[in-house]
Amino acid sequence: MFELAVFWVFTLSTSLIAAICLYDLYRRQKMQSYVEKEDLDLICNLAKFPYEMKNEDHCITLMEKYQLCPNAFSDHWPHSEMTPFLSSCYGGSLKLIQFMLEAGADSKFQNLNGDGALYMAIYGIACRLRSAQRPQQRSHEIQLGVLIIDSLIKQGCDINSRNNFGFTPLHWAATTGEKWLVDHLLKRGADPSILTSLSRAPASAFAKEEVQVLLKEAENVYHSY
Repeated sequence: MFELAVFWVFTLSTSLIAAICLYDLYRRQKMQSYVEKEDLDLICNLAKFPYEMKNEDHCITLMEKYQLCPNAFSDHWPHSEMTPFLSSCYGGSLKLIQFMLEAGADSKFQNLNGDGALYMAIYGIACRLRSAQRPQQRSHEIQLGVLIIDSLIKQGCDINSRNNFGFTPLHWAATTGEKWLVDHLLKRGADPSILTSLSRAPASAFAKEEVQVLLKEAENVYHSY
């Protein structure tokens, strides 16, 4: 009788402990889901503008606090799927980009438009160059841009990845008119002959004349192999 009572006490205790563990797991999952829905928008915005009011450090603090995945989708961009990683590529913080990669960011991820990390990085570089008012600031952005591009390529980003419209990072770089940017991508293996969905090569992507000349020369060299 005593042994039977001990058995039932042990069984009930084990069941109670299991129930508590399951509830705690459920609570954690609910909390994680809630955090992602409520705070992912903030984290993406911090990553997009890392140099304002210590946003860079704040973003890292929140990512670590909530243990968020760098590839988490933001509900506030349902048609583009901005993630903390893609946002950091746009924002241009090498520190944040490296943090996201170390935290498990997928270097080959593309959003619903087909835009990947390298495409977003070049878009961000172009935006910051347009805002640069002093030669020193422009020089800094160019040096930073080179480091970001090389870092992403080293981490496995496909330099010739096409989005849903057939645009590659080189197409977007050509539209900026930044000759150094186009030249750097070509030196890193960008294919100047890839066409968009409308059969447009990077050289015809509204590029400045000097950029068009550079791309046409690159096309001729590429086709000679």
